[in-house]
Amino acid sequence: MLQPPEQFSQLKAAQWSAPLLTGALVVMSLKSHGLASDNALMWVTGTAMVVSWVLAMQAVWGSTWGSRHQLVTVAALFLLVVMPLSTMMLPLLPQAMALPNGWLSVPVLLVLLGMLLLSAWYHARRCPMPNTNEQKVNWPPCQINMAKQTLSISVAPPTSHVQPIALTSVGAASVAIYHWLASQTSAQHMLLIGVVIALTMSAWLCLWPLGRTLGQAWRLRALEAQRGVRVHTSRIQWLQQERQRFVVGRWWQRK
Repeated sequence: MLQPPEQFSQLKAAQWSAPLLTGALVVMSLKSHGLASDNALMWVTGTAMVVSWVLAMQAVWGSTWGSRHQLVTVAALFLLVVMPLSTMMLPLLPQAMALPNGWLSVPVLLVLLGMLLLSAWYHARRCPMPNTNEQKVNWPPCQINMAKQTLSISVAPPTSHVQPIALTSVGAASVAIYHWLASQTSAQHMLLIGVVIALTMSAWLCLWPLGRTLGQAWRLRALEAQRGVRVHTSRIQWLQQERQRFVVGRWWQRK
C-alpha cells in the first residue's frame, strides 16, 4: 500500500505535479478524440486538474494514509491517469487504418477496469484475515500493528543517490532510442509503438501497483470494521510534525 515518501518536500511536490500531469494527459486525450474545442478543453481539463489538486492537497496536509486514502488514490489514479494515458493515441490508429474514429477507447477502458478489479481480487485473496486476538498482520510488503493501529512497509525504499542516476539514465536512453526508431521506421509505425507503450504502462499500473493497493485496502477496510479501529501510517507523527512547520499545515489541522 501507499506510504508517504522519505522527504516531505517530495510529498509537497504533488501539489503541482499531480494537476500538471493530469492536465497534460487529459488535453492529449481530448485532442486525439476530436474534442479539443475551447469549452471542452477549459471545462474538462480544468475540472480534472482541480480534482487532482484537491486530492493532492488532502494527501499532503490532511490524510492519515489509511485505508480510505488508499481507496481514493487508486480511484483517482485510474480516472485521471490510466484512462487518458491509455486512450490518448487510440483514435489516431483508425485514421491510419480507415476505421471509425474513437471506437477502440471504450472496450480498452473496460478491459483495463476488469484487469484492475481482477488484480485487486487476487491480491485481496493473498491477504488472509487474522485471528481476533492477533495484533500483528503481515501482508507483504505491508505490516499492520493492530495494537498501535499503524501501517508500515517492510520493503526498504531505494537509496536516494541511486534513484536520480537511474532516472537520468532511463531518460537519456529513451531519447536515444526514440531518435533511432524515428530514423528507422515510418510515422505509422512510430504511432503503433507509442500506443503499445501507453497500453503496456496502463496495464502494468492496473495489474501491479494499483491492483495490489486496491486489494490490500479492501482487506484493511474489512479488518478495521471487524476491530472497530482506524489504521494510519506508522509515520503519522513525523508527518504531523512536518505539516506543523507550514502555515497551510497548521490551518488544515484546525479545520
